[in-house]
Amino acid sequence: VCFLFLNMHLGIKFTSWVDYYDSLPTSSIVNKGKIEQMLDSFDHSLSSIDAKQAMTRNKDLVFLAKTGLDNTLGLFHRFDTSGGTVADPDESCAFILGLNNNSAILATPDANTLFRDPHTTAHKVAKRGDIMNCTTIDMVHALKDSDTQTIRARNFIPVSPFLIRPISVSIDSNKGNPEAVFFDMIIAIKDFDDSNKEDTSFNEKAVVKCKLFLHWLYVAMNNETDSGIAQLHFAPCSNDELLVGSKQFEHALFV
Repeated sequence: VCFLFLNMHLGIKFTSWVDYYDSLPTSSIVNKGKIEQMLDSFDHSLSSIDAKQAMTRNKDLVFLAKTGLDNTLGLFHRFDTSGGTVADPDESCAFILGLNNNSAILATPDANTLFRDPHTTAHKVAKRGDIMNCTTIDMVHALKDSDTQTIRARNFIPVSPFLIRPISVSIDSNKGNPEAVFFDMIIAIKDFDDSNKEDTSFNEKAVVKCKLFLHWLYVAMNNETDSGIAQLHFAPCSNDELLVGSKQFEHALFV
């Protein structure tokens, strides 16, 4: 919020959500040394209530889920709630679906599905090294489960800030196809590490710290049932308080 007020005071405007998230101090902090901490803060150990509270607090983050038709991937951000008080006991929630500010909508998700506890049985996944060795989409398709690597995947995962732009482009160009997006993220992670290898302010290698994200995408690609990562249904938001708050925020933000 303070960052937004500073931008308003200086007259700074953005042309897209991607540019906005690129500019946030949080993005630089996470990219340089808190990627794994960010991912772990939304892992399977959180209760559904804690996961909802964490998402509400972390409005500087973008999240990935199966928001499209036929279990395809999409991005959402700025999850917020309204109500749940003595004066207004009925609680509503909403998030912004998409990063193109001309087409993004404020939507109310099925919160039970969004925050549902991960499946009790962990999914076997491919080894991180095997994933990062993929140089073609055919190699991604040929990845095999490891007997030593598993994940209990939530129905959403936060996106490392350096991946927001490439994953947005990939989702648009591949119509959210999980396999294609997975491959593009492998390339984007390699490129990020390569471009910052001489910069000592980057304290960790994304190829190592993005392990949970890669394993989440592996499950998204291989399991299209609700025992994997469930498709998230939503409807246009009809809550006046949330609609007004979102419009005011966007008006202050964009050209």
